[in-house]
Amino acid sequence: MIQRAVILAVAAAFVCGCTGKIEDRIETMAADQKNIAARLDALEQENLQLREALTARSAPSVGTPTPAEAEGATETGLNISPELAEVLADRINTLLQEKITATIEDRIDSRIGSRGDIEAIFSQAVEEEMDNREEQERLEREQQRWREIAERDRRTIERRAESAGFDDEKKQDVTLAMQEMRERIREQLPALKEREAGMEEMLAVVAESRQVFDRQLLETLSEEELAAYNETDRWYRNRQNRVQEITTAAKLDDAQSLLVDDAYKAMRGTMGDGFLLMSEGYAGREEMRQTFRTTQETFTESLKTIMTPEQYEAYESSDAARWERGFRGGRGR
Repeated sequence: MIQRAVILAVAAAFVCGCTGKIEDRIETMAADQKNIAARLDALEQENLQLREALTARSAPSVGTPTPAEAEGATETGLNISPELAEVLADRINTLLQEKITATIEDRIDSRIGSRGDIEAIFSQAVEEEMDNREEQERLEREQQRWREIAERDRRTIERRAESAGFDDEKKQDVTLAMQEMRERIREQLPALKEREAGMEEMLAVVAESRQVFDRQLLETLSEEELAAYNETDRWYRNRQNRVQEITTAAKLDDAQSLLVDDAYKAMRGTMGDGFLLMSEGYAGREEMRQTFRTTQETFTESLKTIMTPEQYEAYESSDAARWERGFRGGRGR
């Protein structure tokens, strides 16, 4: 009985160590066992006293009993032999032990459950522990990726800021604006992923945060500083070159050239948002490849609305169009 109680207590304690969710139950069980042990000691003491009393009552009398003693012995029925008193005491002791054992087992079962209950609790605790470890490993990987992203952002800003001639204060302003943009994105993307939002909705969140970043730069930098900073961006320079190539090939006027610049800026903005989304781990290469292809097709349709048929035909036969078609195919210039 005691061995079973110890085993159950150890098993329950192990489960408690895994999950930390049944400590109150174990403490209550321990208190009950302490009370039961105290009760057992008291019952054993009472049993010992009863045995001594029976032995004394059943001992041979010295001399002739008085009429009162004979009458008391008859009324109480304790005028028995020592052998019978011993048997009676052993029987009482056995009954007490059985009662105490049953009481302890009932208390244990009612507090921590049967063997099947304990196995179920243990299995659940192991599963929760494994889930917790997997979640911890996922968080550690995510934290490592964020550190790598922060370091990459820092190097990029450092390089561009030095090229633009920024002082340390301007560098810090741009770095903080970039960090805030990342934080805004990370606050919203997990909820979108959980409800399986589409790529378009995720890109919209990134675009909104990037627009806030652009506004922060306008508040932090002067027009000359912002222009110098943008000139250090390869994508910005590439956009200028591409718009100039399209303008020359199709012989566009200034108004058309501005519209082409807006269309190209929108396309490149979406592509930049896609790369940012990939860096945060919320999009794969194949998903982005399809998104980029759709974005470039939208850009081509925009050109058709900006140009006259003759201009678009001239554009289609130019190196500028061949470059765009090659880029959509993944080959580039």
